[in-house]
Amino acid sequence: QGFEDKRSPQVFAIQYKRIAINEFKNYDSVLVENGEDFLRQSTDNGPTLTGFFRSDTLVKIIELIGLSNKVIETEYYLENNKIFFICVTERKYKFDKKTQTFDLTKFESSFRRSYYFENGKLFDTDVKDKTFLATKQKDSLLFLENCNKYSLLLKSKKK
Repeated sequence: QGFEDKRSPQVFAIQYKRIAINEFKNYDSVLVENGEDFLRQSTDNGPTLTGFFRSDTLVKIIELIGLSNKVIETEYYLENNKIFFICVTERKYKFDKKTQTFDLTKFESSFRRSYYFENGKLFDTDVKDKTFLATKQKDSLLFLENCNKYSLLLKSKKK
């Protein structure tokens, strides 16, 4: 028997749009390196926020947050100024037992969470971690709030 994917056609359409955005290479980009411009607090290994514009249209935002034990990358995908997909990847640094420190050049584990939106509303997720599964609705609202805030900031820096 073959594998049957139970995902909706909407999810496949979103994945196709995400791939198209990632394959395009001639974006104008805006980089914000001062975490105080977009985060409520500073982080151990620095945050960055990057906006990718096709002409004057923001199509992708990457929030990268470096902590002492991991890196969290949140990718926001937009179409017509509306979010349609968010992907969060967390990569934990390898802990060196000999030095009792994290090796910032090696990752030992990672996990990924995906959030699918239509008209600003969450309609599907791909979340395996039980902690985040329980908070996926609340998390998606925070992501939407951040996306709106980041969009305004990046558009203001582009001009």
